[in-house]
Amino acid sequence: MINVTSRDVLASVLVTAGWYVVEVKGLTRKPAGTDQSTNYNFKLEIVADMKGNTDFAEVGMKNFLINEKALFTNGLAFLVACGFDKSLLPKLKAKEIQSVPFNEEDCVGQKILAAIKQTTWEGRTSNEAYDFLPWDGNYK
Repeated sequence: MINVTSRDVLASVLVTAGWYVVEVKGLTRKPAGTDQSTNYNFKLEIVADMKGNTDFAEVGMKNFLINEKALFTNGLAFLVACGFDKSLLPKLKAKEIQSVPFNEEDCVGQKILAAIKQTTWEGRTSNEAYDFLPWDGNYK
């Protein structure tokens, strides 16, 4: 017997594109198929929209992927939203410092802001976060 849960139904709900408060619910690490570098897959879940409305609470979305070799702009935005010291970015860019460690586990449990849009891959449309900001805990 298959049990269909509310989480199953919520996984297929598409949200209106925009900014949402999301919680980082989990993290898995897997080697990349191409070069065995590490992929960090962060599980995100919507908490509320920017006004505190919880109509889309617990709606699922694509995991947010960061590869250790290619953070790109949205990966850096995600880490800053999770607490990475933004003031270090100009020093890294200017090569005043070469690297700064950040514990990716610190992201789990964080509530941050995420810009969400719908994307389609292999015929399936899903919610996808593409930009991030720290959340101050206040709904606007």
